[in-house]
Amino acid sequence: MSGRPLPLPCSIPRVVRLRLWLRDNRLRLSDLAQHMGVHKSAPGKWLISGSDRLPESRRQELLKMGVPEEALP
Repeated sequence: MSGRPLPLPCSIPRVVRLRLWLRDNRLRLSDLAQHMGVHKSAPGKWLISGSDRLPESRRQELLKMGVPEEALP
């Protein structure tokens, strides 16, 4: 998973940067969930709505998957 570099963090909201990265990598949140072995709603709760705190172990897993740090909460 790669894609083009994301815009500077201050130029657009973090959630938009995440959605752009997902789009550029032809992924959905459910794809992240499947790859991580979690319920399909977990990435949305961690990354979009913020209703659940992103565990550090999952953060590291997402970084290893190529999700840019500036797109994570």
